Amino acid sequence: MHTKYLKELILHVWNTPRVLNLFSLIIGSLIFLYVLFLCYSWIISHSHFNLKNVVLEVVNNDNPNIDTQEIQQVINTTLNGTTLSTDLKIMVEPILDNPWVEQVVIRRVWPNTIVLRLHERRIIALWNNKYLISEFGELTDIPVSDYEKVEKKLGCYLMRIEGPKDFLSKIVSRAEETNNLLANINKKLLHLRLTEQFSWEAQTTGGMTFRFGGDDLQGPMYYRLKNFTNSYSSLANKLTEKGIRSHEINYVDLRYAKGFAIKTTNKKNKSMADDSSKPCLMKFKELALG
Repeated sequence: MHTKYLKELILHVWNTPRVLNLFSLIIGSLIFLYVLFLCYSWIISHSHFNLKNVVLEVVNNDNPNIDTQEIQQVINTTLNGTTLSTDLKIMVEPILDNPWVEQVVIRRVWPNTIVLRLHERRIIALWNNKYLISEFGELTDIPVSDYEKVEKKLGCYLMRIEGPKDFLSKIVSRAEETNNLLANINKKLLHLRLTEQFSWEAQTTGGMTFRFGGDDLQGPMYYRLKNFTNSYSSLANKLTEKGIRSHEINYVDLRYAKGFAIKTTNKKNKSMADDSSKPCLMKFKELALG
């Protein structure tokens, strides 16, 4: 019964051109795909594509903190085929686990080379003495105990910033804004703090302390500081007439809408960072601008 039915089906297909053409197309397509698969398997496994070179480049810093030998070991343990067949995702994932690696750009170079470009995470600040902060205002897993080593390698100092975690990006942005204004009077921001009462305080590398109050005061913090920096030259001249040098200003109260109060000391102000050093935040901004 089944044999008779099968014969009738074959005769029907054979005597129906449209069905026969469709059947031929399906068989031909399967054969073509199988040949393609065989060619692909032959190509990716051919000795001509055996991986001979892995080029590792670290960008962002002249003196990288990324341990290239450690990265090379990771690469060696994840190589799993020829240049064409190696799974790049398996290679990249453990590299990104390195706290110093911000981004990995990887590409295959014909016929036997893989190139990896590692973008090193740029560190700009120490937050609450607990975390190192990247230039994008993100917490990193880099040990905070390494901050002195980081400063030495980067050739700049890390700003100290404090405040609630939810305001981290705002504090980083405010630190950059504040430092730009202080540069007009040859000062550099060392420490910026947002207190639990949401009051802003800052200290420069020369030991000058600023109190800004909260953002709810009349006149934004930016304009109150700008008013001070614009008045600094005439203020210095008036102090000189009284026998007081401008670097003796150690306290500035900017909790006033249209004015400020200062205190001076006859002792030279000291700070954690050298006045000749540059904040890492500004160093990287300058590099970005070219």
